[in-house]
Amino acid sequence: MKYFFPAKIFPVTFLGLLMGCAGVPSSPFGDILEGQVTPQVLFSQVAQDPQGYLGKVLKVGGEVLSAKRFPDRTEIMVLQIPLNEDSVPASDRTRSMGRFLATQEAFLDPATIPSKTRLTIIGEITGQTTVRVDEDDQIYPVLAIKALHVWPVSWQTS
Repeated sequence: MKYFFPAKIFPVTFLGLLMGCAGVPSSPFGDILEGQVTPQVLFSQVAQDPQGYLGKVLKVGGEVLSAKRFPDRTEIMVLQIPLNEDSVPASDRTRSMGRFLATQEAFLDPATIPSKTRLTIIGEITGQTTVRVDEDDQIYPVLAIKALHVWPVSWQTS
């Protein structure tokens, strides 16, 4: 059996498929989780008024500053860094809009997310916490983790 591929049609079709795929941002989370994210809510807004966004779901990323296990949860203090179109935190820490505390009730070993680890979280805003940074008390949003993705070093971008 012979197959016929017109020489002029195949390259154009193949190129069209490549171009269609190249423009679609990817996400480490599925459509169901991405669909839970509250549209038009920015981290900068939440950082200013965490209580005003209780129950909203946010996709946010950054760099781990510390992680600590408690009897009932793990807490991760994260320096927020804007995400690129593929949900990867940028490498430029100066673009940060502040910090947030991510919590998970299920066991999460802090050794798996050491300081400077880049991650992306989808989480529900559950409140705020006050943390002393140097001489000042700072208020940071608290997010209950719904999904967490740790980025390997090779995925970290500028």
